[in-house]
Amino acid sequence: MKSFFDKETFNFSDLEELISVKAEESIYLEFKKSGALQMSDKVKEEISKDISAFANSDGGVIIYGMAEVNHVATEFSFTDGNVITKEWLENVIISGVQRVIPGITIEPVRFSNDVTKTVYVVKIPRSHHAPHMAKTGKYYRRYNFQAVPMAEYEIRDMYGRDFSQSSLQIESIGAGGLELDKDGISFHLRLSVYNEGSRVEKDYKAAIYFENLPDGKLSIPMQRDEINVTRMDPKRIKVSTTYAPIIFPEETLTIMDVPLTFATKNFFEDFATLKVEGRLFIGSKQDISQIDILTFAGKLISDYAEDKEKSTN
Repeated sequence: MKSFFDKETFNFSDLEELISVKAEESIYLEFKKSGALQMSDKVKEEISKDISAFANSDGGVIIYGMAEVNHVATEFSFTDGNVITKEWLENVIISGVQRVIPGITIEPVRFSNDVTKTVYVVKIPRSHHAPHMAKTGKYYRRYNFQAVPMAEYEIRDMYGRDFSQSSLQIESIGAGGLELDKDGISFHLRLSVYNEGSRVEKDYKAAIYFENLPDGKLSIPMQRDEINVTRMDPKRIKVSTTYAPIIFPEETLTIMDVPLTFATKNFFEDFATLKVEGRLFIGSKQDISQIDILTFAGKLISDYAEDKEKSTN
């Protein structure tokens, strides 16, 4: 799926492949039937809510004109491009979302060049001008497969996310070092920062937030000098850095390496609603990157099983 999100343009084969591989919705991808594009005010509100949620989160793609069952792409649900035009959708987004989201692209993809069988692929970037308000007068973010209202502290934290004057940004959040045993699963969660500027950077702080934690299932077995663990409430934990290493121009550093242990035999069930975010604070500004922890863990387990099989052959 990574190559799909990296595409600048889309064709009908790209969309057919989503159905053939049974692509699933995620925090980065959503499928909408043709009925999601109509002239009514209620539908326009829904469009603004969905678009702003992606921009307020980590960006993503909405495909208008594709049906899903249990969040899995199943078939096309075409829109008549004579009635619902690209210009109409663009105007709905611009008029319905405040502030305007820079960088959105809308691409009509048509079956056999038939304008009555149109699918709209809307690519929304992660916005440095967040938060963006929907036509409903509320602020939304992506959570699993839907747009949900943001809490007051989330809206407040998001002001100043435009860190364009800073040269630091989150480069990646990854995981590795998987260990499986009868009591659960353990791995390291790593956050890397890139300095794209021309000056040395040292005034910043990083943190990883865990929300909607199942009771008693997460532990951080190694308490070290470079990380601080704060339990904000029973289901919310913040792990933050206690110092900031110097990052030279065009350098990438892993500034957080957090060992995690999940005491569960049913990881995917227990953590279906878990939200994990990496945050980089630079003065009053911040960069935020949301993590799909289930996808990370699933890949780790798959790679672990594959390596284990190779070692026994």
